[in-house]
Amino acid sequence: MELGQRSYPHPVVGNRDDVQDAAYQAVVEMSPDKENIYLEVRVMCSSATINGLLREGAAKFVLRGSEK
Repeated sequence: MELGQRSYPHPVVGNRDDVQDAAYQAVVEMSPDKENIYLEVRVMCSSATINGLLREGAAKFVLRGSEK
């Protein structure tokens, strides 16, 4: 599924125009067992506004996977 250019009614970091001058970085660690693959993802964001909303519980990071 390929997403085109969109503008959401809420801030979306990394989606072009929604949050100006914000950068984020995700660090992914993978640990498999015999049946599952576990992912631990730590996301850091440079926006003081977004970080404040995260601390208040008014925002959260959502990650979208791909089957590729």
